[in-house]
Amino acid sequence: MSGPSPTKPADRRLERAALATGIVAAAILVAAGLRLWGAARDAGRAALERTLGELGTTVELAWGRLVDRPEQVLGLGARTHRWREAERAELRRPPGADPQPLARASRDDAAHVLFREAELEAWARSDPASALGTAQAALDAGAEGSLRAATRHLAMRCALETGDREQARDQWEALSAEATGAETREGLSILLMAGLRWGAGLEGDELRELRAFLEGRWGEGGLALPQEVPRIGRDPTDRPVLVLPTELEVLIEELQALLPDESMPAVEEDARRRRLRALDGLLGGLPATPAHEPMGFRRVDDENSFAWHAATADECRGALIAAQDLTTLLAEAVRGELADRGGFEPDFLGDEEALGEAVRPWSSLHPSGIGFCLRHPDPAAFVREKGRTLELLHYALLALAAFALFAGFVSFQALGRQRRLQALKADFVAGVSHELRTPITAILLATESLAAGRDRTPERRQRYVGILQREARRLKRLVEDVLDFSRLERGPALRREEMELGGFAHELLEESRATVEAASRQFEGHAPDLQGSATLDGEALRRAIGNLVDNALIHGGGDLVRLEIELEGEGSGRALVLRVIDRGRGIPPEARARVFDAFRQLGARSVEGKARGAGLGLAIVRQIVQAHGGTVGVGDGADGRGTCFEVRLPTEIRRGEPRA
Repeated sequence: MSGPSPTKPADRRLERAALATGIVAAAILVAAGLRLWGAARDAGRAALERTLGELGTTVELAWGRLVDRPEQVLGLGARTHRWREAERAELRRPPGADPQPLARASRDDAAHVLFREAELEAWARSDPASALGTAQAALDAGAEGSLRAATRHLAMRCALETGDREQARDQWEALSAEATGAETREGLSILLMAGLRWGAGLEGDELRELRAFLEGRWGEGGLALPQEVPRIGRDPTDRPVLVLPTELEVLIEELQALLPDESMPAVEEDARRRRLRALDGLLGGLPATPAHEPMGFRRVDDENSFAWHAATADECRGALIAAQDLTTLLAEAVRGELADRGGFEPDFLGDEEALGEAVRPWSSLHPSGIGFCLRHPDPAAFVREKGRTLELLHYALLALAAFALFAGFVSFQALGRQRRLQALKADFVAGVSHELRTPITAILLATESLAAGRDRTPERRQRYVGILQREARRLKRLVEDVLDFSRLERGPALRREEMELGGFAHELLEESRATVEAASRQFEGHAPDLQGSATLDGEALRRAIGNLVDNALIHGGGDLVRLEIELEGEGSGRALVLRVIDRGRGIPPEARARVFDAFRQLGARSVEGKARGAGLGLAIVRQIVQAHGGTVGVGDGADGRGTCFEVRLPTEIRRGEPRA
């Protein structure tokens, strides 16, 4: 390799000073940035605490507004119950008559024994006619109270079973006249059960009269009805409601079935009062007047619902509210005010972990258990956002530190590159000057000899002409290398055309053979039968392979140059591979990474017809190959001797006849 030009100590010192300046500036900026990092976190935490206090006050104010507007809350209930102060005394009265259950039978009670016998005949023996007679005997034996009502009911049913509707009518009329409605059997009013059974066979006015009778007795409290308190259930929308006892619901449905299209105001009023009594129990007492506790509520139903009531000037209202509905309403009331406050969400149940991390502890809004906490999906991000100004300054200083370090390193590299480039240019000028001087000197000597007339014989004249031609070619090649490298540095413009691979390979082999044999070396070519065509810049590739062959002749130092052309791979990975191999002294591994740099040469000797060159040949090869999207590399030759340059061009091989 040509010796480097001497380097001035001042140039080295300037490079080191640029790098040291970048390192010192970066260190100062990093120290300043780290000091701002802690201040940014503190500012973010203070903003978080301030925001949580403001949002907590917002939620408490929203709760106060909600309590002041009870119609919003009561509207969440599946059913709203209404009552007036005058009704409160009625609400305390138990529903229906006191039940008088059927007494146990005794061995001396003939009426009771006959009643049991009639039931056995009617149902166990399936003999309603005989049972009707036995039931009449029980009545004649002096059955009284619930026993008499039950016997009348049994007699009516047996008469209906035998088809004797007149007898059944007589029994019903007697029962409705004698019974008070308090008589029960198995917890159900005998009078009501008998009326429902008798009504199944009636029509028109008789049916309306019967139902009016039963509903009237029901509304007056003249029937013994189930006393169970309505329980909390769920409607189809999963909202809490007060559900009547099952037996009572069945009785209401059967009574309604007598005349499905007509209302039952007395029965509906009884159901309303039952629900109000249940609500009274849930609330611990309904308000007496609007002035007394105008708004109240209590958590019920295993804390999944709230019993609410509110009083106005005219009436009181109450409802069961699902805890989820209440918290949703409250969340909607505050979400608009929280929307622009950084992603905070209220949690009124205390277990909605999907909303994020709890950043404000649970705060109570009411002793009933209503409260809230505040959650945020990423409080650390909120802290960073609020300290963004200082944090951005922190990152800006770190970025500036990185830039300063980078600038120092780039300056160090640039100054070093500039120094090396100046040395290379000096070497290039010296090399090109030497290479230009050699052919010019030879041309001048030959022309002087011709001008002086020393070429008197044709042989001598021909020898001088040969010298002129050979040196002119050297000069032309040197100029072409410089011009080609300059053009390729600006960006190679390939002129691709579809070429037959077999013919192209044959031309390369013949051109390389002529060049090698003209230099008095041996040439070997290897190109299997290549099929198909590909789109390539043939002239550029000829120039690249020619440069590699010239490099082998000038720098290889061996007696043999070999060119191999073949296809490798399959499908989309198929590549055209060209190898130029010599058996010279080779290239040391540590120097191979630099052989394709411009103006670099390894020690070489000139050969016949070849100048030593300016160190641009391999640089031109690399640029041509890279323009084709390929790669070029260098390694050992065959059996570890010499050098092998390999060009690999990825290409799409088209099968079939090549185009002319």
